[in-house]
Amino acid sequence: MNIHSSLNRIGVVFGKFYPLHTGHIYLIQRACSQVDELYFILCHDKPRDRALFIDSSMSQQPTVNDRLRCLLQTFKYQKNIYIYSFD
Repeated sequence: MNIHSSLNRIGVVFGKFYPLHTGHIYLIQRACSQVDELYFILCHDKPRDRALFIDSSMSQQPTVNDRLRCLLQTFKYQKNIYIYSFD
């Protein structure tokens, strides 16, 4: 019996995802394929997020809920991904 066979491989990805783009999706899909459980942390900070928006070409600032909803929708079929937000 292999002692490691019962251990879960756990990964963690942190990011602003402001906005979520193909590089993020590739990173997450790749990480997801390497672990049994992937914990995904959406980091947000009002002053920093506002500065990012001002420096961007976006017409409307995405809210934390917008970003979280996008992540949940994009990865809704990945059963080993757990998404959280953290201020």
